[in-house]
Amino acid sequence: MSDRKILHLDMDSYFASVEQQKRPELRGRPIGVSGKPGTRTVVAAASREAKPFGVKSGMPTWEAKKLCPEIQFVPGNMRDYQKCTRTWLQVMREFSPTLEIFSIDEAFLDVTGTVERFGGPLELARGMKQKIRLKLGPHITASIGIAHGKTFSKLIVTKVKPDGICILEKNGLSSLLKNTPPEEICGIGEKTAKKLEKMGIKSLAELGKY
Repeated sequence: MSDRKILHLDMDSYFASVEQQKRPELRGRPIGVSGKPGTRTVVAAASREAKPFGVKSGMPTWEAKKLCPEIQFVPGNMRDYQKCTRTWLQVMREFSPTLEIFSIDEAFLDVTGTVERFGGPLELARGMKQKIRLKLGPHITASIGIAHGKTFSKLIVTKVKPDGICILEKNGLSSLLKNTPPEEICGIGEKTAKKLEKMGIKSLAELGKY
């Protein structure tokens, strides 16, 4: 494994968290950000209270309501989300100038040359999360993964959501590859995963050998 340190930041239940930060009456309740009320639409984001019921992004609102009868739908406001994104991106730039935006709620940061300045990867991640909390409010959180490359930093962050930190050390790579199915890697969809399974490939370790 190389000595590179690539940080992946993923905002938790992003649009829903922004709405809960703005509107105290929505906090602690299952909500889904969707289109205009009364229209046939899909869930753009589900709050962390709605996700345990199986509600997820891209799901039709009628299906989400069936899974979680108590869910409340709120219309999205892209201007608010873009404003928040500009804020946390600026925070990330305080820790390294080498930034790559992946989406409105995800970004990569190469902290190879700056990580020791902040006391190490864990301290850097904690400091970044704290600054984001101070800038945006306590109900908007982020999860952070740090690894030797983008693929693995994005992979490990899914294992600590919401509001977590995961750092892939050298001695943890072998176990990660052995215990991770290929479909957990960004870019490998359901159809490709089924083809790989037919070939007897059920883990990233097996995929690497092939």
